[in-house]
Amino acid sequence: MSNNQLVSDCSHVNIATSVAAPFIHKFETDKKKYLFDVNTSRILRVDDLMWKIVNDFGKLSLGRITIKNKDEHLPRGIARAWERIASSQDNEGLLLAKYPKQIPVPYNYKQLNKMLSSERMQLILNVTEACNFRCSYCVYGQQGAYRRGHSGRNMIWDVARRAIDEFLESCRDSKTKVISFYGGEPLLNIQLIRDCVSYVRNEKGRSDIQFAMTTNASLLKDEIGDFLAANQFGVVVSLDGPRTVHDRYRRYSDDRPTWSDVTGNLHIFLENHPEYKTNNKLTFTSVISPPTTFQELQEFFKECNLFLASMNFNASIVNMHENPEQQRRIFEEIKECGLSELYDDFLADLMGGAFEKIRNTPAGWLKTSLFEKPFLVFHKRKYFTTSLPERFCSLSTCIPGIRRLFVSIDGNYYPCERTPESDFMKIGSVNIGLSTSKVAMLLEKWITATNTECRYCWCLPVCDVGCFANVNENGKISMESKQKACGEFRQRMHKTLCDYCHVLENNPNAFDYMAKITLT
Repeated sequence: MSNNQLVSDCSHVNIATSVAAPFIHKFETDKKKYLFDVNTSRILRVDDLMWKIVNDFGKLSLGRITIKNKDEHLPRGIARAWERIASSQDNEGLLLAKYPKQIPVPYNYKQLNKMLSSERMQLILNVTEACNFRCSYCVYGQQGAYRRGHSGRNMIWDVARRAIDEFLESCRDSKTKVISFYGGEPLLNIQLIRDCVSYVRNEKGRSDIQFAMTTNASLLKDEIGDFLAANQFGVVVSLDGPRTVHDRYRRYSDDRPTWSDVTGNLHIFLENHPEYKTNNKLTFTSVISPPTTFQELQEFFKECNLFLASMNFNASIVNMHENPEQQRRIFEEIKECGLSELYDDFLADLMGGAFEKIRNTPAGWLKTSLFEKPFLVFHKRKYFTTSLPERFCSLSTCIPGIRRLFVSIDGNYYPCERTPESDFMKIGSVNIGLSTSKVAMLLEKWITATNTECRYCWCLPVCDVGCFANVNENGKISMESKQKACGEFRQRMHKTLCDYCHVLENNPNAFDYMAKITLT
């Protein structure tokens, strides 16, 4: 049971009527009523009467609350509920009407400059804009502003070398140091990739750098596969599902189907390099598009002999970036493909204690990838002993240039491969280096776009709104798109709270396994 009937419209932050009342969020299951106490990040189970009057506490007097509820509750019951709220505030530090006074940018210029000069984690080189596929949902096939299309252009060696040089000088304090190759189809420019690897390993003598790439696997064979394996590449392969699903959207540029070539190459690659069956360096990524059924996908990943538990998986719903109306229709169609049934199975697995056993196996890949993260974010939330600090630093996006740095064909720097290639999002180039001032500007725009709303938002301690790629309009950070993303996140988190407690009512130990998971 997924509690769909309990999800109310929680997308709006009512500033005008919230500030005197306890900083809480109300939610319920089919059995119990709860309050999420924002200042402490604790869940409080309450009775019907406290649930009813808590939003008026601090705004109305006891007398007015009594009059307001006299038809349903006796005065002495209302008085006892009032006293419990007051006692919780005075003696336990719960249900306080405290709100942060400021949501500042978490890092000053000096801190950012130090991080950007020593803590970078991943360099992503867009080695080619050419691609031998024409996937119908590909962002580069959508003719939107600030999105490049397919072309035959390749990155030249001088651009790659200069980007690598700067990255190698700026990742010394990072535990993770990765150079990734992106396209188009990156293997169409395999010579540049070979040159980059040789430069890093032989000329620079850097054995601490890992290599990775995202590929459609159509060229993953023969000496190319040998080269990737010899250099222990992390390989991300796009594979949408069984033949009928994959070939519906992922086709060659001449419209030929691709599934047989992709899976055939993968079988040979794994036969020639069996270490990729167990070394955790092979990842499959699947884009889910209607009219695919989730049952069909789950059976494929569970039964196909390509997949092992030691491999990785990521699934996402198709995203038509430039066409919001089309995206809305897609999500409606996705719901008809068994998404709710799969989610109910996920909750049942949690309640029955079975999910931990399957979450990292092909049988559980879809459920883990699509449903687990909101529960993980909430379960591993930070607790506060008394209240949120007056200056609450909340950053739910990455710091541009640290976790990822995308280098375009022309050598321009952007926060990641998903952000639009606009002047606004440009944070440097191989000619001028990474601009701390541009990174600081983007972070400030991110924070200030919803600064006032954030102060009064009940999701503040568990905010995971997303990245710059999701809140842009016309190549810039848009306040309207950020507010929309925030509203959608509040709705998702409200449902997560309902289902989180519903699961715990049936299995108090359901989420214990998450203690071993690192939230990134």
